[in-house]
Amino acid sequence: MKEKNISLPIIADDAGLFVRALDGEPGVKTARYAEEELKLNPELPKYECVNKLLRKLKNTDDRYAEYQCAITCILPSGKILTQKGKTAGKIAEEMDTNIKKPYFYTAFIPEGKTNTMSQLSYKEIQDTYRLKALAQIFMRIQRELEER
Repeated sequence: MKEKNISLPIIADDAGLFVRALDGEPGVKTARYAEEELKLNPELPKYECVNKLLRKLKNTDDRYAEYQCAITCILPSGKILTQKGKTAGKIAEEMDTNIKKPYFYTAFIPEGKTNTMSQLSYKEIQDTYRLKALAQIFMRIQRELEER
C-alpha cells in the first residue's frame, strides 16, 4: 500500500440486527429496514423500522436476536484483517419510551440485562458487539505492526 501513500491502517465497519424468527431480518438492511414505508408515507415516525419489526414478531414467542458488527482493516502492508463482534439478546414486546438513535436499541434487550440498550448506561454497554470487535481488531493491528 506504500505505492498509494497509505501509511496508517484503514478501518471500516458495518453492523446490523439479526432476528432469528425473521430469518436474520433486518440484518444488513437494518438502517434501511422501513425505507419503503417511509417513502410511501413520510408522515410515519423515523423509528418506523422498530414498529415494523415489532409487527412482524407479534405472533411469535421466538424473540432471540443478535447485534453483529463486522470490521475490516487494511494495513499499510496491504494485509487485510477482519473481525466480528456480537451481542446476543431478545426483542422486547414493545419499544421503550426513550426513543433515540439507533432506534432498534429501544427494543433490544441484551442477554443478562432487563432493560433495552437505549436504557443502559454507557458503562453497561461497553462490552457490546461493536466495542468487542474494535478491541479485537486493535489488538490484531498492534500485533501485526509489532511483527514488522
